Amino acid sequence: MVVSLEQYSQITLVKPFNVTLGSTELSCTQQPTEKYAIGSPPISFGVLFQNYTFVPVVKLTSFQELVAKDGADSDIAMPSFINYNRESNSFVAQTSKFEDVGTYKIGLKMGYYEVYRSEKVCLTTLIVEYKPTFQGDPI
Repeated sequence: MVVSLEQYSQITLVKPFNVTLGSTELSCTQQPTEKYAIGSPPISFGVLFQNYTFVPVVKLTSFQELVAKDGADSDIAMPSFINYNRESNSFVAQTSKFEDVGTYKIGLKMGYYEVYRSEKVCLTTLIVEYKPTFQGDPI
C-alpha cells in the first residue's frame, strides 16, 4: 500500500541536506610598465594576478595561454625576443634588433575549462626602446 502525505497535512517531513558554496574569481592587479633598451642584458618580468577560487567539491582544470598585443592593442604573435618560462611563470625579454622597438602588451589569458566565463587576461606593458651611445673624442 502506498500512502500520500498530501492526505495528512498535519505531518511535516524534514530531510537534512548540505549546501556547499564555491566561487571562482581571477583578478589582475596593477601591472608595472617595463622598459627595455636594445642591447641591454635580459630583463625578467611577469603578470600579477590574484586567484580567489574556492570550489571544494569540483576539480577544476586551469588553462593559461600566452597573449601579445602591439601598441595599437591588436593581437599579434608572441615576439621572437620574448621567452616564457612556465615553471617560474615569468617572461624574459632580450633583443638587439632595431625592428623590435615599440610598445607591446605581454601576458596571459587564464581561467578554468569547467567554469563558463572564468577567463581573465592580465597584461604587462613592455616598451622596447633604442638609446644610442656615442663614443669618441669631442670635436
